[in-house]
Amino acid sequence: MRNIKSYALVYDEDIQRQLQHIPLKHHSLIENEIKTQLTYQPNVTSKNRKSLRIPNILFATWELRTGNKNEYRIFYTINENLSEVQILAIGTKVKNALSIGGEEVIL
Repeated sequence: MRNIKSYALVYDEDIQRQLQHIPLKHHSLIENEIKTQLTYQPNVTSKNRKSLRIPNILFATWELRTGNKNEYRIFYTINENLSEVQILAIGTKVKNALSIGGEEVIL
């Protein structure tokens, strides 16, 4: 049997503030997706998970999309040495506009 590596989830200190700009009813969806998608194999590309171009203002290397219309974005980086996924930002994307913590962001 193959042993799959587990990653600890580490949240940036600003995540709670960023979540205040997302409807409360969607917080559990976002939390479940983070746990389900990023605890094991966070560095595997999928339909809703992709590697990002570097550099970007968030210093994120990966993006996870979730929500009914993939309107929520979770930006993260992976520290292989510590077996950690560092959640750097959570935002909302509507059309071409990305908002993190209530402010429009351009990656």
